[in-house]
Amino acid sequence: MHEFDIGLDFEDILKTPAVSVTTEQIGLRHIVDMSFEIRPRLTVYMVFKNVGGPKGRRVGLYPMVLGVVGILAGQCLGLEIDPLMPERSAQEIFHKNLKEKGLLAYKVDFSTSFDIDRFDDEDLQRLISTSLQYYMNRESETADLTDIVTFEEPMDD
Repeated sequence: MHEFDIGLDFEDILKTPAVSVTTEQIGLRHIVDMSFEIRPRLTVYMVFKNVGGPKGRRVGLYPMVLGVVGILAGQCLGLEIDPLMPERSAQEIFHKNLKEKGLLAYKVDFSTSFDIDRFDDEDLQRLISTSLQYYMNRESETADLTDIVTFEEPMDD
């Protein structure tokens, strides 16, 4: 499974199968005093190749997309967040470069929320400093962050 940045040109990045998870939109609601509810929308992009026409979509692609929704829906991912909930059904992405490469892409939006308290000055300085270091070193070959997902093998009875 390859990762890609949906914000870059499709020509240079797509290898299949591929997945990208982005935070597309963040809502904010004041609760009390200096507490806020953050409501991000996370979007999972999936790219497939060699679907093989309408039957390939029904037999291979649609179950894969539904499986991703089924795995993520209701999950908190070990974080102190409300469970992830799909916002709508999966949407196919239409792009000329995808079509030229014989690729099919779908996106699924999930919503969640969590509460935060206002940062103190020390936390804000650390947050801004970390962000500046990231942007100042964008050309670095070293990865800033890597996520590793492992699945436990089911035990045989």
